Amino acid sequence: MKKGISLLANIIITFVFIIFTSTSILADNWNTGSGGKPSRHSLSSEYGPEDATLLWQNGYNAIIAQQAVIDGNIVAMSRIFNLNNVLHGTKIVAQDLITGDTLWTSELPVDFPDTDWRSRVSAFRNGVVYATRSGNTNYSYMYALDAIDGSVIWKSEGLVNESSTESASFAVNGDLIVGNFDSVIRIDAEDGSTVWEIDRSCPTSNGQEVAVFENRGYYWEPSPYGPVVSVVDLEAGSYLYSSESLSAGIIQQLGLFIGLDGIIYAPRSMNNASTDFLFALKDKGDSFEELWSTPIGYIPFSTSGIGSDGTIYTYSTAGEIIRLDPEDGTILNTSDIIFTSLGASPRMAIDANGYVFVTNGEFATGKFYSFNPDLTFRWSENITNVNIGGPAIGPNGTLVICGVGNNVRAYEGFYVLQAGFYAEPTEICEGEIVQFYNQSIGNITSLEWIFEGGNPETSNQTDPVVEYDLVGIYDVTLIVSDGSGTDSLTLEDYITVNICTDIAVKEGQKLILYPNPVEDYLRIEYFTTSQEQLIIEVYDTKGIMKLNMEPEATDNRIATEFGVQNWAPGVYYIKIYAGNNLLDTKSFIVK
Repeated sequence: MKKGISLLANIIITFVFIIFTSTSILADNWNTGSGGKPSRHSLSSEYGPEDATLLWQNGYNAIIAQQAVIDGNIVAMSRIFNLNNVLHGTKIVAQDLITGDTLWTSELPVDFPDTDWRSRVSAFRNGVVYATRSGNTNYSYMYALDAIDGSVIWKSEGLVNESSTESASFAVNGDLIVGNFDSVIRIDAEDGSTVWEIDRSCPTSNGQEVAVFENRGYYWEPSPYGPVVSVVDLEAGSYLYSSESLSAGIIQQLGLFIGLDGIIYAPRSMNNASTDFLFALKDKGDSFEELWSTPIGYIPFSTSGIGSDGTIYTYSTAGEIIRLDPEDGTILNTSDIIFTSLGASPRMAIDANGYVFVTNGEFATGKFYSFNPDLTFRWSENITNVNIGGPAIGPNGTLVICGVGNNVRAYEGFYVLQAGFYAEPTEICEGEIVQFYNQSIGNITSLEWIFEGGNPETSNQTDPVVEYDLVGIYDVTLIVSDGSGTDSLTLEDYITVNICTDIAVKEGQKLILYPNPVEDYLRIEYFTTSQEQLIIEVYDTKGIMKLNMEPEATDNRIATEFGVQNWAPGVYYIKIYAGNNLLDTKSFIVK
């Protein structure tokens, strides 16, 4: 126990702004073709190339460039070598991210000879490459391929028809979320079965894909007054509500992307200055609020992104990259012109330094650029016919771009081994628990936590839960290793455990929660001497009420439970009131 005891008049919950959403000890991957992540924000926690140093340059011959996806030390992509042979003119190729060696090639089965499209990679996660022959508004199956040898693990129960420039997204547990032309489908990642499928319509092809944030999926739909953004509950598979129309028109060939704070960015693009804007929307839980809009260029099949500081990057009507203030959408910085072709398809990746990497989406004048966060020029490379060929950032900051011919390039990233973590909450009452989240960077093979004053005192878990029983102020240390080196981080005075004197806990009163952490049902027991009706309220860390109950007490004891199966993982808080008087409070973890 350290230093003095601090008393609180109220329980103070400290909120932490989370820079990177991954809590895995593994390096960051580029799992979803469009935007890299389920939220499609193009931001990586890796440190990308400092200059144009090639790690390797080698690829299966192709005449059209397609987007790569990365998981661990494997990069997968589609390579079209014969444009006239739709069924057999494309190979799915997996290469070693470190050496560039080809690991395997594959061609998907032809299930519908009259309608099947080219073999095409959609996404890549947890050692499984997801690929399909949809891509030309045709329905086909989704296949799961083993990343080690390309063998088929399963064929989906349901059919998908995402377009050729689009990609699947992922639910928190790894299930696929696929945006079809007339439906949204959730596919079980274990066996390919359909978890649920809901009807939707799409303004036009290549505006179908779903962007995922926590337990919700966001996607475009048409309305009589122009496209709207709709939202689906990913657990229940139920449509929730839609936004107002976001400018007139029908055509919509760009997907949504979502900021680290959950703000939805909706780019309208149909080559019309009166309709083409980037809209910022806030999901209020039961409706959308439009925050601002900014004019953008005609950029079908492109991707935009979020900087490491939360600023937004997209493209102007003049073919420049523009950096926007997330508060009001005003333009903070503008790059040099990077494309002049009408309908170019620039694609973006942003690293942990805030460096912006962009392929300009052009053909004869195809080019790859690197910019500083303020969009001042760093360096560039010519890549003829780059089309939608990248970029994608993988472990160690390795950046892959797919050109034509044998021109698949991997640029050497800046490797960093760095310990990092955060906790929720950091200020608690005695006897409460704290959830720790590892945010370390590098190819981490082992880690060790040291919790002064905690129970347990040490842990080698990725994201441990620790109980603090004694009042005090405590340090936390994390030591990480990549097998050849170590790095450590100690946050002094990080956890504060208080006596909560304002809570009128009378003799015999006690709040018991179990199991904690919880996956299915949380049991509540409370012993009270109050004669008033008791009220139980449950809140998340944003202060949003999740539950309100008025349980009956028997013999001065409450015993009740509620389900959390559809709740997002994280920390929640229970408060018990008698009238307006707060009697007790406690935190719990949903796994």
